Amino acid sequence: MTNLNAIKMALRRTGLSENSTTFQNNGREYLNLVVKDVSSRATWEWLFKSASLTTVADQKTYSLAATVLEPLMFRNTSQDYSMIMAGPEEIDRRDPDHSESGDPRIVVVSGLNSSTGYWEVEMFPTPSASSKTIKYRYYSFVPDFTSGNDSDNLEIYIPLWVQPAVVSGVAEYYLQEKGAIDDAERERRRKEETIAYALRRNGVGDRRYILRGATGTSGVGPLVTEGSLS
Repeated sequence: MTNLNAIKMALRRTGLSENSTTFQNNGREYLNLVVKDVSSRATWEWLFKSASLTTVADQKTYSLAATVLEPLMFRNTSQDYSMIMAGPEEIDRRDPDHSESGDPRIVVVSGLNSSTGYWEVEMFPTPSASSKTIKYRYYSFVPDFTSGNDSDNLEIYIPLWVQPAVVSGVAEYYLQEKGAIDDAERERRRKEETIAYALRRNGVGDRRYILRGATGTSGVGPLVTEGSLS
């Protein structure tokens, strides 16, 4: 099912024209709201992902993937070792003038890129060699959909067993806008039933990894706590 198919299905459930550009545009906004709502309900297993970056000699700072919400752990697969995640004060303590180079062992999350909004990390020591592969795991988010995503498969972002909640949620917003409160409540109940099933299927429920405010050699969890990702 594509994003546009989901919007059209919701329109049919509300009795509105599925071919209306205006309704489709509204539906895209509703789709984004529903996906944000569903994503916030738990630490979903399907939002844990992995990616990699390649070192460049004498380059200290690297951008992570566009959909990174929280980086979790890093490892150098070219040289077969896990890396430590630490706070920026750890680099300052070890190398005050930030001049040391070599095989990077520590990763610091340094903030968001001011141009792209992507998370950036700093390597310590600054890599002295290029073409080393650093793989990392992260908790992701679903980016806002635009008309350019209409033909995307929804499965890329939302698992099959959660998609009925998305369709019902979009229909719920349409019906609320129309003032059809009883029908909107029906769709809300359907949405909640699907989310409840998805939460049971999620298994670990509200497990999450916590980035510890690290000094010394402390780094990433994995710690298990109650509560959703914040």
